[in-house]
Amino acid sequence: MEIQEEDNAIHATTLLSNLLFSEDFEGSNPLRTVKVQTSTGYGYKVVSSNPFLGNKAARFELRSDDELASNGTRAEMLFARVPEGREKWYSFAAYFPSEDFKYDAGNECISQWHQGMGSPALSLRIAKDKFYIRTLPTEKGDNWKNLYFGSVIKDTWNEFVIHVVHAESSKGLIEIWRNGEKVLTYNGPNNYDEGKLPTWKLGIYKSKWNSGTTDTRKRVVYYDNIKISGKEGSLSQMISDFSFAQLPSLTGDFNDISLSVVNAEEETIFGKLDKGGIIRFHDLGTTKLNIKANVDSKIESVRFNLYQEKKNGSYEKIYSHVDINAPFALFDDDGKGNYYYGSRQLDYGKYKIIVTTYMDTRETIPVGDVYTSTFKIYK
Repeated sequence: MEIQEEDNAIHATTLLSNLLFSEDFEGSNPLRTVKVQTSTGYGYKVVSSNPFLGNKAARFELRSDDELASNGTRAEMLFARVPEGREKWYSFAAYFPSEDFKYDAGNECISQWHQGMGSPALSLRIAKDKFYIRTLPTEKGDNWKNLYFGSVIKDTWNEFVIHVVHAESSKGLIEIWRNGEKVLTYNGPNNYDEGKLPTWKLGIYKSKWNSGTTDTRKRVVYYDNIKISGKEGSLSQMISDFSFAQLPSLTGDFNDISLSVVNAEEETIFGKLDKGGIIRFHDLGTTKLNIKANVDSKIESVRFNLYQEKKNGSYEKIYSHVDINAPFALFDDDGKGNYYYGSRQLDYGKYKIIVTTYMDTRETIPVGDVYTSTFKIYK
């Protein structure tokens, strides 16, 4: 459960041009008008080892056994209240190091808009290496509305621009751009009926660590180039001058994954392998088979994990392979349609295959859902 946090927002504003707030951590006294909420010395630091632009960035670290800060397991910065107004523009750059931000099924909040009561009506969260916005349901009494918009890109900077009209009704608006690409537009309630307009927070808050544990014990996120503007803001004003041309486009049908059975003796595609499907060596005409993953053309590498069912019904991993050249095949190929069989021989029985797709060859930019299927092999 999330715990009601202390609301001690300071009331100060940094005015730069028509920005309401701006912080790049390059000055001698960064976050001078910001309340940092952490219970540890390592929770917040200004570092020069990993800047987005300039020479410095902020590093936030949270561990599962940290003492509570403001009634929660958090390492966050609470921004000063800016002039009233329901329409705001927010932007920041974030970096997720793969070594210290590993896959976790338990969610964490990396940005939230808090009205000082209960859980935030609007927050940006991560679970299972996926970004999503959590906001109010369209019908009172329903559960939270979760709006997913992409995979976490690790070991590189991600810049977000978020345009919000804070409202209790269908007049509410959320627009998000990541690295210059628009990834979300949503109209609907994102603010509680009662209470003041929200203050903005950045950092790491993991409510599941308030009284328990998850898959991981440590989270590290770097932040830089933070801005807030009023309704006069725009994408061009909020986004940095940094070019994201070197980053891959995240637009594609990455969840459209299918598998094909390959006759690796004749180097021919035998047919589609449906989930729960059956492969018969008699029909295939050989025991030399391969399995090909059919994925979006932007995919640059595919990891295959193969499991075999044991007598007790559990599965044991028997093979793992990453193919970095299309066509992507379980038992490799030469990229020209020659599906090497190698020395692997699959026996009769039941198998499970898990396929993960990446936008790079180092397995740091996962995209799309993880594809899982079982299949059986008969004589």
